[in-house]
Amino acid sequence: MLVNIEFRDLENFIYFKALYNIKVETRFDNEIYEEGKNLVVELMVPRGLNEEEIKVSVKDNMLNIVAEKKVDVESKAEDYYSREQKYGSFAQQISLPVKVNSKKVKKEYEDGFLRVVIVKKK
Repeated sequence: MLVNIEFRDLENFIYFKALYNIKVETRFDNEIYEEGKNLVVELMVPRGLNEEEIKVSVKDNMLNIVAEKKVDVESKAEDYYSREQKYGSFAQQISLPVKVNSKKVKKEYEDGFLRVVIVKKK
């Protein structure tokens, strides 16, 4: 059964996967356009990530986006102690429409919006 659920918060995404013990495949809509000497890819990804947790690379004219998040939740009270560890990740590959320089990739991330700028080959 295919279920289409939009997760805007990575912590809720992690919780959903753990609660229902399922593998969730994610695809994020993207927009690709040329801007001068650059190719720009923009897409929304789950909020709750830090820019350092998102890795982008280009290989064989494919843009690879990978992110991992680990969340530790600890609760202490006089009569109990609870500790949870949650883990979530997503990955997406995007075929690029023009040849690009795989060594000149720059990313910008803010509140769920990822912008990747790649220098085009001449």
